[in-house]
Amino acid sequence: MIFPLKDGTEWELTEDQIDKWKSRDLVALKFKDWDKAIAEAQAWCYRMLDGGKKQKLKTDRGMNSFLLSWIARSDDVKVTQSINKAKQYDSQCGPWLRGASLQELSNSDRFKQMLKVPGFRAWAEKENVLVKEMK
Repeated sequence: MIFPLKDGTEWELTEDQIDKWKSRDLVALKFKDWDKAIAEAQAWCYRMLDGGKKQKLKTDRGMNSFLLSWIARSDDVKVTQSINKAKQYDSQCGPWLRGASLQELSNSDRFKQMLKVPGFRAWAEKENVLVKEMK
C-alpha cells in the first residue's frame, strides 16, 4: 500500500513489514482486521492531502510509528486490551473477590478505589454478585 508523505514523496508498506509486526509479541498488535485498519490510515492520509492539510502528513521516518499508533487505537485492540485487563484483575484479586462477603467488600478502601477504574466494576460484578449492591 502506498501512503503520501509530507515532503510530497510516497512511502510503501510492504507485506513483509506487516508480517514483521504481526509476529511481534505485542498485545496491541494481536487483532484480526489488519487490512481494515491500514486502509483507514491510508484513507486518512489521502484526505489530509486532498483537503489541503499536507502539514498533518507524516515523514518517511515517522510512518512506522504512525501506523502502529493507528492500529493501537483500533476497536479490535481495545477489546483485546479489555480481555487482558480482566485477566490481570483476576490474577491480582480474583480469589479474594469471589469469596468476599458484602461487608468485606464494603470495608475495603482499596477495593472501593478499584471500582472507579474503567472496566473494573463490570469485571467485579461478574465475579461476585454482591458487588452490584455496592454504591
